[in-house]
Amino acid sequence: MNEIYEIHKLIETINRDHKHHISSLSKDDEVLFKIKLQNGKDFKVKLSRDGLHVFEDEDCNIKNVVEISSKDLFKLLNNRSYILRYITTGRIRIKGNIKKVLEILRNI
Repeated sequence: MNEIYEIHKLIETINRDHKHHISSLSKDDEVLFKIKLQNGKDFKVKLSRDGLHVFEDEDCNIKNVVEISSKDLFKLLNNRSYILRYITTGRIRIKGNIKKVLEILRNI
């Protein structure tokens, strides 16, 4: 499985299927996803009212950050009930407004 290809497919699907939730986000609702690839590199995706987009800017002032491995991300897609377990065990790290980030994630 090509991780980056699968992430791009996920971005397209969320942008298409959850456009109504995404367009209602405010500037404070932006979330940066740092997805740790199997090769150890980070693949960054920004969620804003414009949708999900690959993010390559090194100077980032986004307050809400979610860190997750690609392996755990794909597991979560198959079973969303794992999210609480992953957060409490540190497999998902959330920085910023945790309540707001979880609310946003629940809607997409």
